[in-house]
Amino acid sequence: MSAEARPYRSPEQLAGEEPDARSDVYGLASLLAHALLGAPTAAAGSRAYPAAAEVLAAARAADPRRRPDGI
Repeated sequence: MSAEARPYRSPEQLAGEEPDARSDVYGLASLLAHALLGAPTAAAGSRAYPAAAEVLAAARAADPRRRPDGI
């Protein structure tokens, strides 16, 4: 795994577990957070875009059971 891809990988992928659709949700949310807020974490820029930060934080929940099943 490249260092550039690491911030976009879900915790379960980093732990070597089998990814599922929720892993894709995590990765997409990380990418969108980076594009919209300037960093692949929802905390970055949350004061400027609180609604976007809230949605992205939910999609990037560390526990995959707390993430949406799809987009």
